[in-house]
Amino acid sequence: MNLKSINKKNLINLFVFSWLFFNLPFLFNLKSEELIQKNTKFELINKEYLEKSPDLDYILGIGDQIIIDYGQRYKVLDSGSLNLASDFKYLQEIDINGKVNLKKYGSYYVEGLSIKELNSLLTKELSNYIKKPSLEITINKYRNVRVFVGGQVESPGYYVLPGKTTLNQQLQKTSELGYLPIDDQNVNFRNKNNNFAIEYHPTIFDAIKNAGGITNNADLSKLEVLRNNLLSNGGGKIHTNINFLKAIKDGDSSKNIRIYDGDSIFIKKSEKIIVSQISEAIRSNLNPKFINVFVSGRVEFPGPKTVRKLSSLNDAIEIAGGAKVIKGPVILTRYKNDGEIYRKEFNYKKIAKRGSESNPYLKSGDIIRVSKSKLNIANEILDDLTSPLRGIVTSYGIYKIFNDL
Repeated sequence: MNLKSINKKNLINLFVFSWLFFNLPFLFNLKSEELIQKNTKFELINKEYLEKSPDLDYILGIGDQIIIDYGQRYKVLDSGSLNLASDFKYLQEIDINGKVNLKKYGSYYVEGLSIKELNSLLTKELSNYIKKPSLEITINKYRNVRVFVGGQVESPGYYVLPGKTTLNQQLQKTSELGYLPIDDQNVNFRNKNNNFAIEYHPTIFDAIKNAGGITNNADLSKLEVLRNNLLSNGGGKIHTNINFLKAIKDGDSSKNIRIYDGDSIFIKKSEKIIVSQISEAIRSNLNPKFINVFVSGRVEFPGPKTVRKLSSLNDAIEIAGGAKVIKGPVILTRYKNDGEIYRKEFNYKKIAKRGSESNPYLKSGDIIRVSKSKLNIANEILDDLTSPLRGIVTSYGIYKIFNDL
């Protein structure tokens, strides 16, 4: 072994050890400072998050009811004296022309503005009447939400949902206390019947559910939302793509975003039927658990039938008592969303795989007819021809008539 190389390695090790010995406290201190900085940023983010208002970017429209509050501490420039509180607080509904009337301060067009934009514009405008106005604008009542749901839903189109739903919930009993104790924080949410109000805004889930749920060919991992952009951001439309399957499968509520008036939701088509996705949609109550179909023809119990979602052609026939021994092909008739009629003929195969070409999944409103065979038709013709002769000639005579022809 080379002595010179050993000495070189020892020198390197000694240098590294010495550097760590003198700088290790500094490194720990640096990490602590970095952690403090991160915590400081985290605290700032939390503070901003807690103080922000989700309605600042809400775009106002006809039917919204807003409260404009100036406070009592400001003087009106033309009189120099304080007005009554009622003169500094307005409850106004945006009228059919998109305007609000602020009494002696005039009428203003506000449709299409956000709360933040309206606050900025009114502050500037009302500075002609009020000394240093500091406005607070809040929404007292939301207009209805008109949303378009398209793509792979059962009934695409426009739907109108309440802008806000208030649910009066009865407080639950807790152990020996009876009802939950009242304190200063929740007293405003209770009434004499021990109820409290919960405000609920419509979401993507509500829109899809109102559209009848998703079709068998939907791909919930590819959902697109289009929304009106703020005028201060250039107007027009903004859009986002959402994997909504995470909302119904994993319970990720961040994917189930609130919808606003004018939103459009599109669900793209899958190349194949995703059975597990339909099952999740049914389990989460996004899709109805049952659908209605009509079965007629050569079955034991024809008529309207209620079957589970994801039922197949053969399932409906079995619920109708099964096909009779002598039968013809099965005919499926379906009314499509575009108004056209889909019609297909199948050879009935009792053991056909569910979802296969000869045993497809059903949709609500499907009409299934087990048709007659050629033998059935021949017997009916024979019956029609021979019915006037019954009671006049014998069966043998009837046979001889047709045998001699």
